[in-house]
Amino acid sequence: MDREKNSYIIILSFFCLSYIFFTNAHFNYEETLIFGGADGESYLNISKYSPGISKINIQPIHSERFIFPYIIGLIANIFSLDIFLLYKILSISLLFAINFIFIQIANKINFSLAKIVLCLCLINFNPYITRFYISNPLILVDLFFYIGLLITILGVIEKKNFHLLSGLLIAISARQTAAAILISILLIDLVNKNFLKKVKINLILIITFIIIVFFNFYYSNQTLSYKGERASQYFITLFGLFMENKNLFEIFHFLVLLPLLSFGPLIAVCIFTVRKIKYNSKIKDLNIFLLSSCVLIILQPFLSGIDVTGRNVMRLTTLGYIPLLIFLFSHIQLSKNFLKYKTIFIIVILFIWSSHPTLSIFSFLETFKF
Repeated sequence: MDREKNSYIIILSFFCLSYIFFTNAHFNYEETLIFGGADGESYLNISKYSPGISKINIQPIHSERFIFPYIIGLIANIFSLDIFLLYKILSISLLFAINFIFIQIANKINFSLAKIVLCLCLINFNPYITRFYISNPLILVDLFFYIGLLITILGVIEKKNFHLLSGLLIAISARQTAAAILISILLIDLVNKNFLKKVKINLILIITFIIIVFFNFYYSNQTLSYKGERASQYFITLFGLFMENKNLFEIFHFLVLLPLLSFGPLIAVCIFTVRKIKYNSKIKDLNIFLLSSCVLIILQPFLSGIDVTGRNVMRLTTLGYIPLLIFLFSHIQLSKNFLKYKTIFIIVILFIWSSHPTLSIFSFLETFKF
């Protein structure tokens, strides 16, 4: 793609994120704890006590994600910066970084200009990718997870081990969900029957993953965490849904209705803009990684169950949104002149979708909350 088109795409990203920022709800710390960012209390405490160990009770699931909050706190405390403000600045910066890396990925797999424009809109106007983290910047670890995931995708496309390793390193430093990324990388070689040929890099990836996991465990064990609950939390994370006694509507609401608030517009836009679906076998490795990582990432919050995940299912399943989007747009052809004839329709969908009644300045959707 030439420089002029790249400049156009970057300007579009800037415009989209600027619109989101200036129409977003900007919560203070106390408000974040009320409106979906309760986990941020743990991360803020980690930052406050950096470079020491937090002296506040922190759930193991949170203290095992200490690396980025610890580094942020270290920087803030050294330079006497406001920690919450630093989180806010970083959240916006990381959203721009997500756009930039996605553009690189899209160019590598030869997305048309129309596809890139549509994908960027679908990413930036998804309130659970942008608005949520601007309003609740303390949940910054999720954005680092997105960065790690996207760098790994770039590594799969370019077949660069450095990208695979650095992407996995960032992702596992952010969230335990990175296990899905490691599994998906290894699955590529298992499907292609060349795992042994790449045993060196695969061992490096596995060892790196294990080292960071134990590093996280070490910090967690030094805090006043709920140590006795660690094993039970892991068990619930994987089997919680099967231990609950819920009626069919509660399960349907949890598994279908809530995730559709994030994934519904992507599905609708694909239906109304697709002219043809053609499987792209030239990107076999990428297909394996995207599908595997997407399924595993989305599956985990479902397995934790309604009592544990709750309405966070919208945010947590959205961690698998971008690989799903890349997979879908790798195999579809858009209708001819779809921008000419369907622009208004798409703009209306995206405007309504992004106008989250809690996370934006718009309140006209308040009556439709469920």
